[in-house]
Amino acid sequence: MIEISGLMAQMSGSPSIWLTPLWILSVGVLAGTVVVALMFSALWGISRVPVLGEIYDNRPLRFRVGLGLGVVVLAFAIWRVAFPQFAAWNEASGQGVALRNGLLLALILIPASLGLGFGLLALISRRAMDDVLGALQEGALFWLSCLAGTISLYAVLGYCLAMLGGISTFEIVRAPDEKLYSLVRLNETKIRDETVHEIPADNGVGTEIEINFLSVELALMEFQSDQRLEIAAEEIVNDIDTAKIIAVDDNAADNDWSTFFPVTSVGGPIPDGEVTKLWVRNLGDAPAKLTLRLTTQPEYPEVAIIPRIAAALVLVFLFYMIQRTALPKVSAIALSTFKTEVAQPIYLLFIMLGSLFAVASIYIPYYTLGEDIKMLKDSVLTVILVFSIFMAVWAASKSIAEEIEGRTALTVLSKPIGRRDFILGKFLGITWSTGLLYLVMGIIFLAVVSYKPVYDAKETSQADVYWQQCFIEMVSMIPALTLAFMEAIVFVAISVAISTRLPIMANLMICFAIYVLGHLTPLIVQSSVAIQAFEPVVFFGQLVATIVPVLDHFNVQAALTGGASVPAAYLGWSFLYLSLIHISEPTRPERIGDCGVWG
Repeated sequence: MIEISGLMAQMSGSPSIWLTPLWILSVGVLAGTVVVALMFSALWGISRVPVLGEIYDNRPLRFRVGLGLGVVVLAFAIWRVAFPQFAAWNEASGQGVALRNGLLLALILIPASLGLGFGLLALISRRAMDDVLGALQEGALFWLSCLAGTISLYAVLGYCLAMLGGISTFEIVRAPDEKLYSLVRLNETKIRDETVHEIPADNGVGTEIEINFLSVELALMEFQSDQRLEIAAEEIVNDIDTAKIIAVDDNAADNDWSTFFPVTSVGGPIPDGEVTKLWVRNLGDAPAKLTLRLTTQPEYPEVAIIPRIAAALVLVFLFYMIQRTALPKVSAIALSTFKTEVAQPIYLLFIMLGSLFAVASIYIPYYTLGEDIKMLKDSVLTVILVFSIFMAVWAASKSIAEEIEGRTALTVLSKPIGRRDFILGKFLGITWSTGLLYLVMGIIFLAVVSYKPVYDAKETSQADVYWQQCFIEMVSMIPALTLAFMEAIVFVAISVAISTRLPIMANLMICFAIYVLGHLTPLIVQSSVAIQAFEPVVFFGQLVATIVPVLDHFNVQAALTGGASVPAAYLGWSFLYLSLIHISEPTRPERIGDCGVWG
């Protein structure tokens, strides 16, 4: 039940309105941090078992055990992820969409599960576990750990302030226990199976049927009956308040459903608390067949993002440690590249400029008649993307092109490090530095988006918004940030490839041309189809579509500003497209001559 006091508090303009969405994300980071600590503690203990800790060093045994672990992980993923997701797609969009998305899921899960199986085997080696503390003290994992720790402290601080009643009038989140309880109830709420009840003709007070749900978790009640019915949460007597009755029309003939969206309130049809019984009165002259279906959700469904944030953090930590253990030479080059790029003054400058622009965008009048937040999302996301692409090109040119020109790359290649390891290490190092850039500016960006609705409401002298509105605006940008990061990684690969041949200015010009053409590829192809009589245009359109990545696949800003959501399947297909681009990227490291020249 939404109490009057709670409603007034929600509309009071408290900072918790826009800080609560950030707190929910921070709880996900805290949960992920705890899982990572427990997981690595368990792996450390396993690595101390003499037989298990030495499996990775035995090549034949490594392959068999790693393959077995990969199969186990794949089976678990199919059981917990693939089957439920396929059923949801089939029910929501039909078998065709379910099969297409199921194929995508298989293309991602199979290599990911096998890679995770071999990766876990690598992590239980004693050498890998001895290196964990070292990894936490340097490189990308150090900065990631610092960010995760800081954000986790924010989650703890928000909870403590709420339990202490806040400091003065300041509080980060209200009623955190209720939101955490909703997290526990995530697996308990769902679309209930249909239940069928036989309701006799009117007996005066109605027929009692057993049911069980919490009123705050009831999202929808659906009824189908062949007679007119009245439903209430108490005995239906003649003097019962009509506001407590749900009317159900005869709809069995046309196979339609009567729907009821509950609003819990004093005197309403659904009382506050746990509901265990309903009374049904048959207004027809024949027995009625009632089919009842309930849809429940947590009181705060927004907490569903917490396990996703935790899982993402765990996967990032696992990927880094697996990379460090399985590819030590590549990781050494990547670590050196990362440290070099992060220490560059231009790196800090980009972070400061991007962050300042994001904060300043709150106060910029866009004159969009109440749609300033859409312009803020579009402009800040574009700035983050452009800064990251420029940083990637700059880093590739400085760390590859200049090392080749100055022949400092000979020092590395003179060691037992292959040319492919050199290029891959440079790519991973620049990718990690770009990811850190995205992470810092992305966190500030999400905070700005969460605050913007509150600021706009105050500027227009309107009532303050609910924290759920701020949450929706903020979370809608996470897929956009993810896709923009994928686009940046495309340019990391391109700039690394170009840096093996050309200096920084040529690299910048080529990447700029690819950026423009990549976003115009759909328009160019459509234009070439529309005027097929003009052969040069047709040829140019086909050429661009063939050799230039379609960067528009990673651009969903128009959809987001229009209020559309980005489905998870779209992120999956975009990631698959990104992987195909990297597989086909012509880095050609074999052209690094033994004499230290390229080509």
